[in-house]
Amino acid sequence: MYLINLVALLASGLSITTIAAPSASSPIITTNFDNLPQIDSVTGVLVPSPVGVQDGLLFAGFRVRSDGVSIARSVSPPNQAASNNLNRQLQGNPNPSITAIYTGSKVKSFIAISTFVSCVVTAEVQVGVPQSCDLEFQGTKTDGTTVTKTCSYTGSATAPRPPQLCEFEASSTDLTTLVLRFQSSFTTTTTTAAAIDNFKHINNS
Repeated sequence: MYLINLVALLASGLSITTIAAPSASSPIITTNFDNLPQIDSVTGVLVPSPVGVQDGLLFAGFRVRSDGVSIARSVSPPNQAASNNLNRQLQGNPNPSITAIYTGSKVKSFIAISTFVSCVVTAEVQVGVPQSCDLEFQGTKTDGTTVTKTCSYTGSATAPRPPQLCEFEASSTDLTTLVLRFQSSFTTTTTTAAAIDNFKHINNS
């Protein structure tokens, strides 16, 4: 069948260079942050370190959050990438983001497939009580257009609640940046935090 299609294409006068085949060098990547140092699981007194660049993308405004004594658990222990309002204020970064735009980046754009989300009310990033929330992801594409996806998490103050799967729209391709925003249903004080884990994506280099 491929040979027949190729012959037909050549007969039409079109160049075979117009065929866009999937690249074997662009696999699905799952970023789980578990290669980063854990926060002290007993006292939780260590200052969480910035996530930085992971798997070709910069997680700006996110810090490492380990399971520790929190009842808000990660999907793949021990770490998640979290953003709480206190750290956001200290960094002067109003919204955390995942981006291919940074010095030294080798990624031109990326496809967002899915991630797991959770929210907590916490005095420290290490200790958290699950809190229901709505989180909005807004992606900016290489052509300047945007796509939006809202994901919900249902928390409980009395029992462990695993993160919930958030699957991005099929249009979440050719992204340069994906911004995470807290929605009005989630009280955005300095003691609230949102976390992501197992972020699945495909990088375009």
